[in-house]
This record gives sequence, structure tokens and C-alpha cells, in this order.
Amino acid sequence: MAPQNESPWNYLRGVLRRLERPLGDVEAFAAEFAGDLFGEGMGKDREMDDDAQGGNSARSGHALDVLAEIYAEQAMQSRRDNAAEEEARQKREMADRALMLLETRYDVIRAGYWAYRRRELWKADGGGGSSGAVGLVDDTASNGAAAARGKGVK
Repeated sequence: MAPQNESPWNYLRGVLRRLERPLGDVEAFAAEFAGDLFGEGMGKDREMDDDAQGGNSARSGHALDVLAEIYAEQAMQSRRDNAAEEEARQKREMADRALMLLETRYDVIRAGYWAYRRRELWKADGGGGSSGAVGLVDDTASNGAAAARGKGVK
């Protein structure tokens, strides 16, 4: 897999959809390419670049996007299952963190799109959380630039 190429990540999403498997099935795989996202040794490799402020490194921004989608799905599922609200909030915050890194560091050219995704993440819950933002599972994530243009992101 070429982690910086968006196509294999989109293909992976499509295969999972076709097999009617949850995106969460590839959480550990995506985390390997997402780096130390939460300062807990989540990813194995730190070769792309380390952030002196928190040790964040990512070998693939697309992996961050997949993780954001996974965490948002998990947050929505927790809410549907009437699971602990704290668990849903934590998952939303994890998704928000991944999207924030995309917006501010790994894919700043599409910062407006990632900001939109962050707003949508929290919108379903009516606010709250670290960024004032609940569940985002955006089928348009597979074509972020086109989605950003189509949604009128500024």
C-alpha cells in the first residue's frame, strides 16, 4: 500500500462497503499509518516527521481521515445503542483530533473542507465537546476536494 496515495484508501472503503463490513474493521491498520495521534503510542512508525509539541507524526493523512470516519461511526453507534454518553463523547473527540490535524498540519490545502467536517461532526449533537462540535460519517470523504467544492466550503 502507498499510504500517501488516496486511491488505495478509497478502494479499501469500497471493498468494506461491498462486503457490508464496518470501517472499524481496519482501525488498527489505519492507526499504523496515522502515527502517535493521541500521545499513547497508537501508531508504530514515526518516520514522516515528529511534532515537538506532542510527538504527533503521521505517515498518511488519508489514514487520519479513515480514523476520523471510524471514530465518528463508533460515536454514532454508541448513541444508537444508548451506550455511555462519555464513550460517545470520547470517540467524537478522537475524530475531531484527527480532523484538526488534517486541517492544520497534514492537508492544509483542504483546510476548509476539514473545518466543515469538524463542524458536521458535532452538529448532530447540537454542540458541546472540545470544538463546539456528533457523528460524522461522510460518504463524500472518498473525494474530499470534490466534496468540499460541492458543499460550498469556504
